[in-house]
Amino acid sequence: MSAAHDLTDKGQPPSPGRVWELCEFYILGFDVSRLLYGDDGRPLGERYAAARVREGVPYAMRRCPYSGSRSGYEMNVSALRSMQADWPDVLEGVAEIREAFHRRYSHEELDWRWVWVFGRVLTTLPTLYARRSGEGSRTVIPRRIASLYKPSLGMAMTPEYIMLAGGDYKTAPSPDEFFRETEDRGVFLTPDAACSGPVRHVREFLEVCLGPRRAPRFRWVADLVDLDDLISYSWANTELELAKYRFLLALSLRDGPDWQDIFDSPAPSSFDNRALDELAAQLDETIAYLGFSERIVELGRRDVTSFAEWCELFSDLLVPVLDMVHDGSLRPTLDTTDVRLMARHLSRSWRSSGIDAGLELARVPVAGL
Repeated sequence: MSAAHDLTDKGQPPSPGRVWELCEFYILGFDVSRLLYGDDGRPLGERYAAARVREGVPYAMRRCPYSGSRSGYEMNVSALRSMQADWPDVLEGVAEIREAFHRRYSHEELDWRWVWVFGRVLTTLPTLYARRSGEGSRTVIPRRIASLYKPSLGMAMTPEYIMLAGGDYKTAPSPDEFFRETEDRGVFLTPDAACSGPVRHVREFLEVCLGPRRAPRFRWVADLVDLDDLISYSWANTELELAKYRFLLALSLRDGPDWQDIFDSPAPSSFDNRALDELAAQLDETIAYLGFSERIVELGRRDVTSFAEWCELFSDLLVPVLDMVHDGSLRPTLDTTDVRLMARHLSRSWRSSGIDAGLELARVPVAGL
């Protein structure tokens, strides 16, 4: 389960205040939203929300009627009625955010890497809304934001598979190509269920995200969150997340005590280091292409892991994130305990993600693994 309060260090959770203060470091951006619930009483993360959020919430499971990869799976239909009621708002909200995204970056067509960045903008909308409220993780999210968040997860997940688990990530996908990759790579599926989004809605959503850009017919997102701030917040979060990924890859490539220091267990012996090197090279290329800090790549390529320098880097990368939450935020001081907590959460959170699939491709095919 991906949740801030599930983080522990040898059985001792960090204080709730510190977890929320630095939640973007401890938790991936879209996972923070799984701590939140909408004003209709439903968790944003539904069955994958934090335990305290989903406690007592009913879930209606039905057999999936759609063809393709989801056929025959159970799906959670509990939020479908409210999603359908909000659907016109969802589509216009995405068009509104895409307009602001284009105004900032001027990309008429988005390759898979930029689609991933755009997906991160969509999925961090509820997080920024909550971070700027006075209620913290108890913030009640307007239902329209919750309805926009749920289909947006695929916009972040599918591109990550292309970037880090094999695919031509330099091409710009059409809505049809994105749908096909989502099907083929099993992104519609979770370990025990399938996405409940109707095919028509999925295709309409992709058309607004990736089809010919159009002006929104009406606007509502900017009334709740400043769009320029949302894009800046998401951009800073994306750089921080790529640094986290590179850190964990560096640990995977190191033989010695580093992995033991973080996870209190021996390093995996089932990785093909050449394949991990290729995965790291893809990640480094993406970091450079997007113009993120060269320090991420430099630290990731070192033969020896310097936890002190990684702590310094993460502290620096958190500054622009926290500046979007409240002006004049102090630079946080992170130590190895903080990094250990982040890495343990990340190693759980990226299971069934694109980078997890990339790591699986790097495993040596030994019977029994």
